[in-house]
Amino acid sequence: MSKVDPWSVLKMAFLLSVALGIVTVVAAIVLWTVLDLTGIFDQVDGLLGTLAAPKAAASN
Repeated sequence: MSKVDPWSVLKMAFLLSVALGIVTVVAAIVLWTVLDLTGIFDQVDGLLGTLAAPKAAASN
């Protein structure tokens, strides 16, 4: 087994964490864009509107 320099491990871990952070942000943007283009957000908004409407009407 070879000895590993702690500074090299720290630099590699930092670079990998930065790369993983960038990949996560890009994946979130792509997912958000795909969901927006397919109209999922509008469907959820409509569903929540219909679910909340009877409760608001019943309380009046």
